[in-house]
Amino acid sequence: MKVKELPIFDEFIRVYGDTPVSEAAARMVDEGAMDVIAVDDSDRILGVITLFTLLEKVLAKGLDSSKITCKEVVSTNYTTITKDSDVVTGITKYMATQVSEGSDIPGLIVIDGDKLVGLLSVGDMLAAVTSRKQYKFSMI
Repeated sequence: MKVKELPIFDEFIRVYGDTPVSEAAARMVDEGAMDVIAVDDSDRILGVITLFTLLEKVLAKGLDSSKITCKEVVSTNYTTITKDSDVVTGITKYMATQVSEGSDIPGLIVIDGDKLVGLLSVGDMLAAVTSRKQYKFSMI
């Protein structure tokens, strides 16, 4: 099964690298998101800013978030995949990244060439390759 056959989330918060971190954080709060993806003017990924990134690279260091730009604090420990890639390949890449360095992103960033297309969740990938139907837990 190919990545393009799965739901790729194209609704995410995108900010430009020159955006002040304070604006990115405000958008995260407004939209109830745990991360934003920073891109350049050509829509190429610069990195990801997560809640943990904000704590570690800005707040814990006492930096002024209105004077620091997103490109200065992005995290680059994420995994990318193309829409034409195999889902099993995606799972393997994601797990290898988690084991080797960890990632705050619960999925893969889908790209077309070097441009951002969307996000693919781990849950969707795993559900796509399992041979069993999903079931629900119940508590009685």
